[in-house]
Amino acid sequence: MRPPKSLLSTSTLFALLTLSSVPLGAYGLPQPQNPTSSSSSGGSTSTTTLTRSSSSGSATPTTSTSSNPDASVTTATPSVTGASDAPLPSQAALPPKQAWCPSEIFCAGKILQAINIAMPYADSKTIVDKPTNGTSQSVISTFNDLSSSGNNTLTYGEIVQFLQQSFQGEGLELDPTQLSNFPQSPAAFQNIEDPYVKGFTLEVHKIWNLLIRDTDESRVCQRSTCESSLIPLNHTFVVPGGRFREQYYWDSKFILEGLLKSELYSVANSTLQNFMDEIERFGFIPNGGRIYYLNRSQPPVFIGMVLSYYNATKDDATLERALPIMERELEWWSNNRSLSIVSPYTNQTRKVYHYSVTNTAPRPESYLEDYEAANGADLSPAYTDDQKSALYAELASGAETGWDYSTRWAKQPLIGSMSDQNPILRSLNVRNTTAVDLNALV
Repeated sequence: MRPPKSLLSTSTLFALLTLSSVPLGAYGLPQPQNPTSSSSSGGSTSTTTLTRSSSSGSATPTTSTSSNPDASVTTATPSVTGASDAPLPSQAALPPKQAWCPSEIFCAGKILQAINIAMPYADSKTIVDKPTNGTSQSVISTFNDLSSSGNNTLTYGEIVQFLQQSFQGEGLELDPTQLSNFPQSPAAFQNIEDPYVKGFTLEVHKIWNLLIRDTDESRVCQRSTCESSLIPLNHTFVVPGGRFREQYYWDSKFILEGLLKSELYSVANSTLQNFMDEIERFGFIPNGGRIYYLNRSQPPVFIGMVLSYYNATKDDATLERALPIMERELEWWSNNRSLSIVSPYTNQTRKVYHYSVTNTAPRPESYLEDYEAANGADLSPAYTDDQKSALYAELASGAETGWDYSTRWAKQPLIGSMSDQNPILRSLNVRNTTAVDLNALV
């Protein structure tokens, strides 16, 4: 049955929900009586409510903000399954250093590999989102003191002690923000005739207040204080939620469509301003707001976002700033993600685009998963260094697509299983695929 015309589009509802890990209570649903706070794969959690520093404020002048008592972040504490005095398992050789990610703490190297081998958290992303509790050099020295006899002699207990001593809570540099001028009943929603659908939509609309963030400048690491993987942003932004604590590229396309329906024009503007800042700084929009994303982008939807925003607001000043910056992003894609292909039918040379990331190490935010895919005990014979590097490039390129990981990128889409996805990951063929949708976007 066709939906009534008064209903919001599926893409708009998707944008409003943004796949966030919002408590069930936010939807008006009953919450579990005895929620568990730990995972069987390691790591427990505690909740920290963030408050706004009196010296900080919204970077968007048209948006008045205040601290949000309803938003909180979950901070994981390390917990390992091995005995405290048991040594870590043997490790594969360290991957090459990545020029685009030079951090000795948050990028591929001995510290990150040893931590992931110990599996102290349920999610590999947790550790790389934790600011250090001290300068970079002090953290590196502490680790070196533990591992002076080699990584393989480290114990699970030493890793836990190192983490407790050397790192703060993940996401603490980001400030949950509540808009004081939040529109309670946007005009677009008043046309919804079904009272249940309308009520549901207005409840979803309120979830924005759980997902809007500002960078807390008072907590941003400086060289003399600490190190963090965060790329600080100058303007207010919206996070997808859950483990995705920072702004993301193509997620923000759907988020922006929802912001416009919700009449949150200043936050939509801030989203675009952040992306323009990043293009001016890096030449492109990174996958997300962390240094470990600086080797890849995501589907180039920025121009479409500017168009949607302009159609809704007629904001000439923002369009004027965006026009040359849009050209610069297209230039990056042309210089870094294009191929010249000769048609076998017409003999004409055409420029086409593909996702292709230069990467020869596990992705920091998914280090253990990538490491196991390349070094699994089930591999016979074991992968060579060249095969590992090729797999790491495919995994990063797959993440750049935003479809990580769809069977559309696999040479053998039917191998593996839900419980063992390494076989299909090893068959990724992203770099040799010229995706129709990518080429349509460009």
